[in-house]
Amino acid sequence: MVTQDVDPKSYNQWLSYKLIERPNGKLGKAPIDRRGRLTDCRNQSAWQSFADVRRAGGDGFGFVLTDSDPFVVLDIDGATNHPAVTTLGSYTEYSPSGNGLHIWLALTDKSPLPSMLANVEVYGQGFITVTGKRYLDAPIKSVTTAGLYAGLGVVPVTPQTPPRPAINPLPNAETHTYKRTGASMTDCELWECIFTGDRTGRIRSIALMGDTAVTGETRPASSRERVSPGFRKGVVILANALAHYLPGDALRIERLIRESAIAHSPEARAFDQRWDKRSEATWIAHMVQDSMTYANR
Repeated sequence: MVTQDVDPKSYNQWLSYKLIERPNGKLGKAPIDRRGRLTDCRNQSAWQSFADVRRAGGDGFGFVLTDSDPFVVLDIDGATNHPAVTTLGSYTEYSPSGNGLHIWLALTDKSPLPSMLANVEVYGQGFITVTGKRYLDAPIKSVTTAGLYAGLGVVPVTPQTPPRPAINPLPNAETHTYKRTGASMTDCELWECIFTGDRTGRIRSIALMGDTAVTGETRPASSRERVSPGFRKGVVILANALAHYLPGDALRIERLIRESAIAHSPEARAFDQRWDKRSEATWIAHMVQDSMTYANR
């Protein structure tokens, strides 16, 4: 029996989404409001009940994870048989692709968690899709953070653990307090490193939610501009953060930006436009090059 406090259906934190083709050809899941318009998943006025979202249009729906609810979702990509399913024994369903799993948990002491534990992505905030295609038909289990770590076979890092040495301090407070090369990191490790030092939360909001309002630029694009100032500044913020960790790797920086949530915006069509009539470089390539030049000063 699922009690109300651990049943997401009792929360009015649901949104529909529609599939949007990204510039890289992959499909992204963009949250939409009741009228089918793109929306920021943090826009509480757009949230709906579970009953309403099931009747709404769209290509699917999902739940908005916040600090005020207990839920955490473990996203296991490319595997439909993972020991954490048995160890944790909580409700598990197939991901939209059918090639992965989402394990739902309710933390009794929810607090910020690493975005990756034991090669499993951890979501405690943001929009997570829900399919209802059950893999393990069990109630959502209430556990402590320590129980979550134990279920994944992870030993929590204690405060006594020596910090990683500071290398090449960065001048920008929105990036990490030390600089490591990102060449040896996976994409998830790289983003986690950047998010860890994202003191304002802007980089995380732009990369994971496509929220350009956090840039402080709200003016729409003028007739002479191909993108709005907010979108442009959002791309610059991502490119600057990535360039600090990936000096010289313009292709990877561009790919990561194209795979981030900011690419869900219709304005992302500017990515592949030529910078100007005299240049063969695309708009996004030019922006990345500018950021790399700035980072290497």
